[in-house]
Amino acid sequence: MGRLFRLAPLLAAVLPGALGACAGPATPSERVAAMYAENWEEQRAAAPPGGAEALARRRAERVAAVGEMLDAGELASATDRLLAASILKDADGAADVERARDLALALAGEGEDRALPVAAEAIDRVLFLTGRPQKYATQYVFDPLNRQWRLYDWDPATTDAERRAMGVVTLAEAQRRVEVLNRR
Repeated sequence: MGRLFRLAPLLAAVLPGALGACAGPATPSERVAAMYAENWEEQRAAAPPGGAEALARRRAERVAAVGEMLDAGELASATDRLLAASILKDADGAADVERARDLALALAGEGEDRALPVAAEAIDRVLFLTGRPQKYATQYVFDPLNRQWRLYDWDPATTDAERRAMGVVTLAEAQRRVEVLNRR
């Protein structure tokens, strides 16, 4: 939820142009903003439209489109790159998520603090995708046997101070979020 509040002003600033572009050709900035909005809405849906397979297909299409725009040099502004990193961090392939991590860390190095939680999520997702414990406690997994969400394994050496420095919640708050997920 915290990420939503940090990125909501960004989304509000770029989304009107993206929505207005539906009548004609969209600029890369408008396209990445629209893709970010779609990604964000789908993440918040109780049940993704068309089910999990359709969600995975749409997500993969967005990841591929963002990758092509980045490769073509079409996403030069900090806002565009932040939105791109936010989309890429949800990819199923480690290479795409590593690209999100690198974009977000570069943006953070340029003073864009909103990129820190995106970097933390990307770092954790790469660790998750490669079967290693996460660092910042941002990844949740569904246990189909118990029909419950749980926090993916985390590295106990990471402190809450480190988590806060990256703009993410403490371990206790991440664990409370599991309880919320399981009440849905």
